[in-house]
Amino acid sequence: MDKVVIEQRILRESQDSDSLQRIATVYIDGREYRVYALSKASGSPLDWLGHLSVHLRSPISFGSDILADASMGAYVIKLVREELEKPNDGPKAPTDARSVGPHYHVRFHILNDSNIEVKFDLTRGELEKRILEPYQNLRPIVIGGRTILIEQVERVEVFETPYPSSRFSSPMTATLARSMRTDCFFGESNVRNVTDELIRTPSVMALPQKTDAIELLCLRFHIVAKQLRKRRENRPTLDLTDEYDVQDLLHALVRIFFDDVRPEEWTPSYAGKSSRMDFLLPAAQLVVEVKKSRQGLDAAQLGSELIEDIARYREHPSCKQLLCFVYDPEGRIANPRGIEGDLSQVESDLEVKVIIAPRD
Repeated sequence: MDKVVIEQRILRESQDSDSLQRIATVYIDGREYRVYALSKASGSPLDWLGHLSVHLRSPISFGSDILADASMGAYVIKLVREELEKPNDGPKAPTDARSVGPHYHVRFHILNDSNIEVKFDLTRGELEKRILEPYQNLRPIVIGGRTILIEQVERVEVFETPYPSSRFSSPMTATLARSMRTDCFFGESNVRNVTDELIRTPSVMALPQKTDAIELLCLRFHIVAKQLRKRRENRPTLDLTDEYDVQDLLHALVRIFFDDVRPEEWTPSYAGKSSRMDFLLPAAQLVVEVKKSRQGLDAAQLGSELIEDIARYREHPSCKQLLCFVYDPEGRIANPRGIEGDLSQVESDLEVKVIIAPRD
C-alpha cells in the first residue's frame, strides 16, 4: 500500500538558492521517494505542483538520491496532491507538540574543548527559554546535564528543520553534528541555518551595570586576541606580545561602554613610591589594572604585585572599585582560581575583583 508523509504544508522561501524544500516522502513498493519544492517557493505546496521534483532514495549510494523517471514522478506528485487536498477540518487526534515542526537543533562550540555540545529537537518555546533568553542575558546555559558559562561559549549555531532528528535522512547526521564538521547537515533537505536570525550579541541594556560589561570583555578577551590573528590575504596582525599591547586592546574595547576613559592616571604614593594606573573610569569610580603573564612571573610574585596594587588604589579618592585583569594566554599562572578567590574582596572603602583569563 502506498504511503504519503507530508513534511510541511506551508513553504517558506529560503535565502540559499541552491537548496530545496522537501514537502513529502512517499513509500511505494518498498522504495522511498522524496518530493522537493524550489528554494524560492512559499505558501501552499499546491501552488507549486508544476515545479516539484521527485527523487528516489538510492539504496546503494549512502544518504543520496537520484531523480525519478518522469512517469513515476508524475504518479508520486499525484499522490502528494491528493494528500494535500484532503480536508483538515474535523476531529484530530491529540498531537505531541514535539512532533510538529519546525524543530531546532543547537550546536555549542566551547572554548578549549574539541567536543561540541548539541541539543536536538527543541521547540521554538524551548529554544527561547533554554537557549536564546539566557544567552542574551549572560546567564549560564544548561544543556545535556552540563552547565555552560557564557564566557565559555566560543560560538553558537542554530539549525531549523521541518522534521525531527529521528527522521534525518542519514544516520550519520547526528554524529557529525557533534563533531567539528561545518557541513554536518550536508545531504539533509530543508535545513536552514538560522543562527544570524536568532542569535544576538548581548546588548549593553541586558547588563545590570556597565562594570559587568568590562568583566565580560576580560573573560572573552582571548577570543578577540585570537580573532585579530586571522586576517585575510596575509595582512599584518596584532600580536599581544607584552603588557602594553594588552592594555591598548582592552582600552579600545572598554570604550564601547564608556565615554570617559582616562589612561595613565597617577596613583597616590605607597611605600615611598607612586606609579601610574592603567586607566580610570570616573563615572563608575573604577580603576582597571592590566597585567600579562611572562616568564619568571610565578603565582607568588603575581600575588605580591596584586596585593601592593590593592593597597595603593585603596588610597585613591576616585577609586571605589578595582578590577585587576591578568591575561595569561600560555597558562603560566598556577592555581589561577585560587588567586582570584584569595584576592577578590569587598570592603567598605574598596571592592576588588581579580580576573585571570583565559579560563580552562
